[in-house]
Amino acid sequence: MSVREAAIIDAASLKLEITAFKKELSALKKKKTELSQNNTAAKVEVTKVEKETGKYSKPIRQGFESILAKDWNIKRPSWHGGDILGNECRKLMACARLILDQLKAFLLEKLEEDGGSERAKREVAKRCDIVAKALLLFDGFLSLLRTDHKDLTPEHIEKAREYVRKALAVWRILDLSVTPKCHGSEDHACDQLELLKGLADYCEDWVEQLHQLGLKNNQRTKTIRNRDRKYKLYTRWEQLSGNQNVQRIKTEVNEKRKRKLQHTRGADRAASLLVEKTFHREAALQQDNSQWTGENRLLSPEDIVRLDALDRLQNNAIG
Repeated sequence: MSVREAAIIDAASLKLEITAFKKELSALKKKKTELSQNNTAAKVEVTKVEKETGKYSKPIRQGFESILAKDWNIKRPSWHGGDILGNECRKLMACARLILDQLKAFLLEKLEEDGGSERAKREVAKRCDIVAKALLLFDGFLSLLRTDHKDLTPEHIEKAREYVRKALAVWRILDLSVTPKCHGSEDHACDQLELLKGLADYCEDWVEQLHQLGLKNNQRTKTIRNRDRKYKLYTRWEQLSGNQNVQRIKTEVNEKRKRKLQHTRGADRAASLLVEKTFHREAALQQDNSQWTGENRLLSPEDIVRLDALDRLQNNAIG
């Protein structure tokens, strides 16, 4: 067989393979379209079920989420696995005592309905109280860590050390893992706070603001294809944003546009919340941990079930 004939045969076989691959690709695309349509239909059904029964199937979880969302406006995001983040987390920590008291009442009511033992009720109440204290202590500690350099005093640093020492003590009472972040908070954060004369200036809030600014600029220039013109606009807007005259005029315009309110309800509410938050933080700081140690230590769910079963056996034997 000549070289030319071999090349013709190879070309023919390659065309057949290409044709087969194209058919396979077409079938896969069709399958993908069908799966995408089925997925969309399933999402619609899931949304309908969530509206009827709630997002969470278990009644305890439903109750928790309802209390947080309706009474405290703390809602889980659709990203990061639904973990409570940012402002929602700050609200949860600042109002931890009131929120956990409400959750505790809900759990005790459920235990009463299900015939839970007195031991289970005591342990639920204790755990809710301890979690509330841990959240308040960490809230106070993190608040002091973000104290501005100009306002930081040695008293702030000592108070932060007290907060984190007691917060980690409560953390260990709850028998939670001491993660690297906990270790850093306990052994290094306050030393860095003292060494660097404040940590607030090292926070990355400005990065988030730059992300928002970048998205805003992209939206404003989305119809401009010329990159040189687009980036010149970016630099011009950045220059204007740092111009003192422009900032002064913006402030004057904002002041003129503000409504002249005849009451101070918003400011009064914010002041009362600050007083209440500070009170609960200080109360958590002064609260003694010995009531949750030794014989009064927290019991695990397994221990509660085991001890309740032993009590029932003893009562049956006596009866």
